[in-house]
Amino acid sequence: MSKSLEQLLLSIASFERAHFFRLWNQAARSEEGLSWKEKLEFVLEHGDFSDRSIGLPPSVSFVSILSPDYPVFLRELPQPPLGLFVMGQLGDTALLAVIGSRKPSPYSLRMTRACVNDAVSKGYSIVSGGAYGVDIEAHRSALDCGGKTWVVLGSGFQHLYPKKHEMVFNEVLRAGGALISEYPPFLEPQARFFPERNRLIAALSDRLLLVQAHLRSGSMSTARAALDLGKEVEVIRPPLGDENFAGSAALIDAGARAISGPQDLYSR
Repeated sequence: MSKSLEQLLLSIASFERAHFFRLWNQAARSEEGLSWKEKLEFVLEHGDFSDRSIGLPPSVSFVSILSPDYPVFLRELPQPPLGLFVMGQLGDTALLAVIGSRKPSPYSLRMTRACVNDAVSKGYSIVSGGAYGVDIEAHRSALDCGGKTWVVLGSGFQHLYPKKHEMVFNEVLRAGGALISEYPPFLEPQARFFPERNRLIAALSDRLLLVQAHLRSGSMSTARAALDLGKEVEVIRPPLGDENFAGSAALIDAGARAISGPQDLYSR
């Protein structure tokens, strides 16, 4: 990939994402079965994009959709990110996504720790969204047992969210993990960014574990995205009648696999 094309993709990803996705969707509607490369060619041919210079801090790299380092599963998304802003190392590793409520029960926190510890012992790295509750417990548990973890953010790196988790995010980098964002460093978090972030967690993972979810939650959107992508989705078996696990129960009723603990994670 030429330097000029790389700079153009960085400029589009930083300043013209909405225009890029409008053209991407137009390409998808124009002809069925187009590959991601053909859609990209259509976008670059028909988009009157500005090639604006953007300087990234030395600690931040831009991994475009054309890069061999771009995670291959992301290209399967209906709207793959044009590129990822990355701090740390992506690496080639099996990934277990661990997601759940921002207000988890003590039972859910115990299950999170046990399943993450077991996954790390089997060679998995952990991917989650860095949010309160299950997300941050999954990241901390991976670090505590010597594993690596990826944090997929809903903001740019200059506006880490939640701010209270910045120390954990720094530990992630020191341990050889990564912070990942679809958004340029200068963008502040916005409500619409988090559902967009969730699709990346689903696509990056080899399999997904849902620990606890309400019916209407970001965790449910992530789990459904993983199912749509054909991922293995496992759900911690919820306590009977607990409305705080209503989303978990609904996914199991819809065919997701219920498990009772880490001993069931790899039983098929």
